[in-house]
Amino acid sequence: MGAVATAPDAKQLSDIKAKGFEYKLYTTVVNGNKVTNILIGPYAKSSDAESVLIRSSINKNAFIYRVK
Repeated sequence: MGAVATAPDAKQLSDIKAKGFEYKLYTTVVNGNKVTNILIGPYAKSSDAESVLIRSSINKNAFIYRVK
C-alpha cells in the first residue's frame, strides 16, 4: 500500500495497472488530514504481498496494510 496526501493522478494509476497490479483507492483522515491510500492486492498472506516486491517496482515507501 502507498499513501498520498493528494489523489493519485491517472499516470500513477496507469503505471500500477501496466505493471500487472490491481488496486483500489481508500480515502481516510489521518491527524485531521485527508489521505488517499492505494491498496494493491488482495493477497492471502503477508508473505505473498512481500514476494511481489511492490517497494522496488511501484514505490520505495510502500508498506503492507492488513484490511480487516
